[in-house]
Amino acid sequence: LHKAFTSAKLVEKSGQVENMMLNASHVPAGQEGHEYLQTKLSQILSSYRAAVIHDVDKLQAQPAHVLQGILDNSGAPYKNAGVVMTMESASVQDASNSGKPVGCFLDEIAENILRQKWSDLGQDKVDALVSRVTVAVAGIQAEPDNLAAC
Repeated sequence: LHKAFTSAKLVEKSGQVENMMLNASHVPAGQEGHEYLQTKLSQILSSYRAAVIHDVDKLQAQPAHVLQGILDNSGAPYKNAGVVMTMESASVQDASNSGKPVGCFLDEIAENILRQKWSDLGQDKVDALVSRVTVAVAGIQAEPDNLAAC
């Protein structure tokens, strides 16, 4: 990630990727988590202009709502910044086993998982939040163990 962020000029060469990472499962629930995530993302983005949130689907609804403002296209507090979010899902594996091209469904899978997780916010807030979080969804799969020799 550091190489990609540096080449995209999202971080200075001295920026440490570890300092840009945040594990969503460590974010408290409720108002405490909301304030924690707001503070932590503000610190990271003001220092590095890039942040990584691992397991974004582990965020509780109230803390997750912070992302709506951070990721807002026109009113974001940090311009020219990037936030990469990760999540894992068995739904992707299920879709790949069905024989359908998984890439066509990744955004839909992510949206459904996050809508269900954050439904406590209410339909209007969830729609706005999920649309910002799932703007560009990419899938990464492990390489098969038995790669054919080229």
